[in-house]
Amino acid sequence: MVKVKDMTLSQLKKRKTLYGLGSFGVSVVPAAAVILSRWELYTKDGGGIKLGVGGVLLSVTLLLGFLGRMKVPGRVIGVGFVFVAAYLLEAVLHDLTLLSGVVFGSVAADALWTGRMSKKVAKELELREAADRAGKATLEGVKEYLRQGGSNA
Repeated sequence: MVKVKDMTLSQLKKRKTLYGLGSFGVSVVPAAAVILSRWELYTKDGGGIKLGVGGVLLSVTLLLGFLGRMKVPGRVIGVGFVFVAAYLLEAVLHDLTLLSGVVFGSVAADALWTGRMSKKVAKELELREAADRAGKATLEGVKEYLRQGGSNA
């Protein structure tokens, strides 16, 4: 396996994207598996549409949060979101202990595995991009120096 320090810039960018998707998957897939395994229990009273809409709402919110695109809403919007999500996911809330335990385990796995690797790759990518910017600035400075005749004296 190629070490992070030996990767090219494009490889680092691809790896960062893959780790971001992996992080999302490790965090969400176990909870989705539990929900799918108990789907008939949750939808027995005709609540499938509510549950589906609530699941999509929750999934989009989690995806935006993991990608860092989620802005923290004001109190009224935040509490309204919790109310709507609780209403839509009411059938699932009966299994909140089970689901929260599964989510805790998957988030812990993400923090110990994909999250650490993602941070390592992101740090290396940031360092490389900073070095590229510094190198380009130095090159432009040398070009300007040479255009001015190569000496100040």
